[in-house]
Amino acid sequence: MLKLNETPVRTARNFNINNIKIDEADVIYKNQGFDNIEINGIDIDYVSDDVSKCDLVYGVSESLLEEIENNANHRLKLMLSSNSNVEILNTFDEDNISLIDNIEIVANENTTSSILIKYQTEEDLKYYHNGVIRVHANNNAKVNVTIVNFLNGKSSNFLSIENDIQDNANVNYIIVDFGGKNSITNYYSNNFR
Repeated sequence: MLKLNETPVRTARNFNINNIKIDEADVIYKNQGFDNIEINGIDIDYVSDDVSKCDLVYGVSESLLEEIENNANHRLKLMLSSNSNVEILNTFDEDNISLIDNIEIVANENTTSSILIKYQTEEDLKYYHNGVIRVHANNNAKVNVTIVNFLNGKSSNFLSIENDIQDNANVNYIIVDFGGKNSITNYYSNNFR
């Protein structure tokens, strides 16, 4: 059994969002590359694969965070020093079964950015996504992140989100979670105000 979203303070039991147990057989991971990623954007100042260590306060589970740190097949760091609109499209198919992504977004002072991250499938296969999204919003930055999960009903989707929010900065998320046999998201923010 894989234990997910363990937390020292439970939310209401009827939501079933903490201390989740799923059968590890439902979680497949195939160590391979993932090449079907398209990044489009206006005023992306810097794109790199030099992301920081995957050292989160919580996350979906320790074992899944460890998997990202050691086996990520896609690392992306976006440095945004001007107003930006970015779209990241991840398309799963028979050649791209498993995506383990580590995404870091740094928004500089006094910027406004919108980032759309989409996960979609083209075929009716069993896919696996395990990812981290970290946003560092510096003073007076405004970051809007939209995450859209269109994975099919055979797939597993695990996502850990963490934010560092400086003075007068705002980070907003819209999560559209339509897909996956298992789809679990963990969210945590550090406010430095």
